[in-house]
Amino acid sequence: MQSSLYSVLLLPLVLLLSACANPKPGDWQVLAPGGPDLRFTGMVHHLELEGGLYLVRDAGGTNYHPVNLPAAFRRDGLAVAVEARRRDDLLSIGMVGPMIELTRIREAEPEPAVALPGSRWRLEDLGGRGVLDRVPVTLAFPEPGRVAGFASCNQFGGSADIDGEQIRINGLKATQKGCTEAVEHQERRYLAALASATRFITQGPFLYLYGPNHTQPLKFIRIEEEERLMGDWTITAHHLPGIGAMSEAEAAAWHGRRLQLRFPWAEWEGERCERPRYRLSSLEPDALLADYRLAPGSLPPLETAARPQRLEVFCAERPWLELLVGDNRLLLPWDGAFFELEPDGGIHSATSQ
Repeated sequence: MQSSLYSVLLLPLVLLLSACANPKPGDWQVLAPGGPDLRFTGMVHHLELEGGLYLVRDAGGTNYHPVNLPAAFRRDGLAVAVEARRRDDLLSIGMVGPMIELTRIREAEPEPAVALPGSRWRLEDLGGRGVLDRVPVTLAFPEPGRVAGFASCNQFGGSADIDGEQIRINGLKATQKGCTEAVEHQERRYLAALASATRFITQGPFLYLYGPNHTQPLKFIRIEEEERLMGDWTITAHHLPGIGAMSEAEAAAWHGRRLQLRFPWAEWEGERCERPRYRLSSLEPDALLADYRLAPGSLPPLETAARPQRLEVFCAERPWLELLVGDNRLLLPWDGAFFELEPDGGIHSATSQ
């Protein structure tokens, strides 16, 4: 009787431990206490460096080196949702990207197939040969019948005939900027692979292009959030909610200044950043107000936004600009002032520029 009682009491504990050790696909696996400062969806990659290591690459192309990636998630090409904390106190042996400590992780949930017109993608794998690190390669379908993107060194454009899962990309033309031999070689291979593509499928956040000239498909990951912020922005208003270095007249003199955001480059106040890295994350307005020691109601464009976010722009892997994203506008914090920027002609993508 006593043995049976122990069995009944221990069974739920055994089942709980088993579930934690073998989480179901889509279930969060909690790995560390505390809140995250990074949330993103990306892909696990295995690199043959220093005996082999795993990284997670987000949709913007940033590589993160997790210090505690569970064995169940060490699968090359696995799509995952990640919450993590940066560990800038640690140095990656492979120097592949920032070190992070995962607070929780799960396999990315399946998503419905995506219609190509209006979508934008970043190349993850060029027919089984990977992609050069820190070299952006993109493919966009800005409208029915058109393709555009960045091929490694140059912008390109062309036409696309799509019928079901069949695709033909024709008339590709690219700008004529020169780059290093390795980058130009990748660009030639990429454009040739696009021109020979005959079939595609979308699967969750991924796009696969198939063609007779490559044994493995081109694999892309969808770029969504950052795309809507690409374009030209103009300062139209300002807020001076607290104590700052700027006067009302000095802040008003900033009206009309422009910020240009592109995937291949960004420009602000005459300073140009080549191949910037963008990081978009969710934002809690109350926490932001506390950081800047502001009273509630001080920044209505942000506090009333449906989904406020923070956009960090890195140039040569160093912080360059921080922008706060509200509804159809940006806020630029600068010397105690918060400048409102509105998009020129509406929020749009600059895929062909």
